[in-house]
Amino acid sequence: MRLKEPFSENLVALNRKMQELFPADVVEFTSLEKRPAEQYTDIRRFRNAVLLASISIFLIALMGLLGYVNDEVCRRSKEVAIRKVNGAEAADIIRLLTQEITRIALPAVLIGCACAYVFGHRWQDSFAERAQRV
Repeated sequence: MRLKEPFSENLVALNRKMQELFPADVVEFTSLEKRPAEQYTDIRRFRNAVLLASISIFLIALMGLLGYVNDEVCRRSKEVAIRKVNGAEAADIIRLLTQEITRIALPAVLIGCACAYVFGHRWQDSFAERAQRV
């Protein structure tokens, strides 16, 4: 049944009228717009929890990475000074400091992206309505 504006007031009036006409039966009309929102409430909560956990993990990893880089710079300060005296450019020094981090971080990021892709598609398969994959 299609209702005119204002929808919520007309829906309440329709339900009240149906209750008057059929007092022995339970006849109730609901909005189709609210139905998918109510149907996916648990999934929305799960999404929000995963988003909050992801942001927290990202911030913790970023703090650890900053601490690691600071420690490496302090540990290699004499080596950096000697290289600067011998004519090394800033790009060479930055490359020296980021080599070890890149060896560890790049495979971890690739494995994380692959896992996120697989689990994301498995999670999307649980929905009744889907958008087309690109």
